Amino acid sequence: MFGLLMSAVAPETSMHVMTYNIRYGSANDRENAWPHRREDLLTRVSEANADLIGVQEAEHSQIKELKALLPFHQLVGKGRNDGKTKGEYSGLFVDTRVWSVGETGMF
Repeated sequence: MFGLLMSAVAPETSMHVMTYNIRYGSANDRENAWPHRREDLLTRVSEANADLIGVQEAEHSQIKELKALLPFHQLVGKGRNDGKTKGEYSGLFVDTRVWSVGETGMF
């Protein structure tokens, strides 16, 4: 869990939000494994052009792919196993062209 304080860069800004359960990449899901879902997910995220994107069950390698796809988004969140990069993330990507991230915290 985490807390997030953010404010709009411009007044009267609306927010476009997206959430996606990534499903961790190391799962043995046969035809639903990450290599088979990857392109569809990245396309959907790119086309959504969302200001705020919530992800669940994302592993660090998947987070890195999303970061590369979202150069204007700041990640808020960390891996649950070590508070850094190990384990699943329940993170938020915030578009810093529209929103300014203030304080964040994990608990």
